Amino acid sequence: MIWTLSVVRVCPVHQIPLLSHRGGNWDDGAHELQALPWQSDALAVGRQASPLQGYVVARLAGASGPAWLEGQGIEQAVRATEMLGAVIAFGSEQKASNMTENMWDEAGRAGWAAVSEGETAIRATFMDLLKRAETKPGPTHPKTAYGMLYAWMSASRFSKDPGPIRALLQEPILDTAPLTKGQILLGSPVEAPRVSSVAKIAAGELVHPRTLRNLLADQGVISASDREAPCGHIFLRYDDARPSIRMLKHAVPVSRLPGLLGASRPMVSALLEIGALTRLTGVEAASSKMSKAVDGLEMAAFLEGMQARLPEVAEKPTTMVTLAKAAEKGRVKLSVILSMLLQGRLQRACRLAGSPSLSAVLVDPREIKSKLALPRPGMSGELALIIFGFDPSRGRRVFCHPKAEPLIASEPYGEDVWVSPAALENFRQKYVAKKRLPLIMGVRPLAIEKLLRERGVKPIWDSKEFGAAIYERVDLPTV
Repeated sequence: MIWTLSVVRVCPVHQIPLLSHRGGNWDDGAHELQALPWQSDALAVGRQASPLQGYVVARLAGASGPAWLEGQGIEQAVRATEMLGAVIAFGSEQKASNMTENMWDEAGRAGWAAVSEGETAIRATFMDLLKRAETKPGPTHPKTAYGMLYAWMSASRFSKDPGPIRALLQEPILDTAPLTKGQILLGSPVEAPRVSSVAKIAAGELVHPRTLRNLLADQGVISASDREAPCGHIFLRYDDARPSIRMLKHAVPVSRLPGLLGASRPMVSALLEIGALTRLTGVEAASSKMSKAVDGLEMAAFLEGMQARLPEVAEKPTTMVTLAKAAEKGRVKLSVILSMLLQGRLQRACRLAGSPSLSAVLVDPREIKSKLALPRPGMSGELALIIFGFDPSRGRRVFCHPKAEPLIASEPYGEDVWVSPAALENFRQKYVAKKRLPLIMGVRPLAIEKLLRERGVKPIWDSKEFGAAIYERVDLPTV
């Protein structure tokens, strides 16, 4: 007898809504039955059975239905459809305890449109409900978006498994709601939060919240205006904060580098100058402690590389001197000697056994002098800028840009830099300055301006910053 099913709310024969009816000891609150309404006014209301009701009756008869519903129990399918439909039809503020049989029937119809189409449609519905909630005043919370559906699956105890809809609802909440590690979400602890506040991220990672906030602002992960906002009011994706967290955990103040590396302060400055060690951020603001620190993992890798590259000697050879002494005797910048050493150009370089520090590194001044005297393939940075069509004063940012990878790889060369033939060719293959477009495209300047404007081609670097607009060759229109 299908009337005993709570989902059957319309008589499929008479198309009349059914009423809940209790008639005796067996038919109590735990065994409530659906019955034909006795009120004369209710009999006048005609209604087709809902698709959800039709699906349940057909499934009990052995027929198959939508794939997503078939993968769960009938009770799970009905409950998920009606709960989702209730939020769709009556909003997130509607309470399940205030729903009438007629409203549950409407909810089943509204939910059927989504669940019958499967996971993709259900996910789209969740996003629509979230967008609807975002239009309301005040902060958006899962409860304000998903209403009784969220409340049902957030219950501390489930008498019955709600089914696969729980995992589907967890996804948009994890993607949009600020959570903390270990927080219970729909009956399960959150293992890896996706969105959280700076304060909660800092607490979970055991770093100082204001230092993390300032570093995130320095790196453009959050707005610069957020630097003055309370850490608990700034929300972002957890993954976006991970690189900054890693930096914080492994940060080594520049002031400690002389002792850790066994190097003088000028030598540390030279290592930073040639990029052997890099500041964690290029921001030099006094408020940013991270501008005065380097990555400890990078520092450790640098020392390990020096140990692996240089052979050990028990005693100092008579012709060998320390790095600082070589710079003094040869009147060569420390950055030039260190650059030659790291490039493997100083074949006689070695280090005293038992010490991993830079003070134990020995080089031959005569070898340095001979290497500097040899003709070197490539050209100076100044000449390269002229050839490529850059303003020599502003164009130097192509060698060392504070916010991006350099467009042209280079090495220290006195007060200038040196660009190898390979670096020159790599730049030629990928980029072109605007001044050289007529030569490259074989078109007059005015025609080039029109072509670029019509095709929406924009430079990757602004001419105000570099002294010349730079375009990627792949973006240029064919003529």
